[in-house]
Amino acid sequence: MESILGDVTNYDHLVGALRSDAPDIVIHTAEQPLLRYSYARPCETHRTNVMGVVHLLQAVRHVN
Repeated sequence: MESILGDVTNYDHLVGALRSDAPDIVIHTAEQPLLRYSYARPCETHRTNVMGVVHLLQAVRHVN
C-alpha cells in the first residue's frame, strides 16, 4: 500500500497521482481535522471537505 499526501482541492495533483500509480482502490480520508480552525474558517472547511470529494471523484472518472 502506498499513501500519497497532497491537497485534495488540487485537481491536477489528483489526476497526476492517479495516473502514475493506477490504483485499484482509492480511499478518501481528507478533512479539516481541527474543529476550532474549521469553525473559524467555514468557507475553507467546506471547500476542503466537499470540493475535495468532488475533485477526487472527477479525477477517478478520468483515469483508467
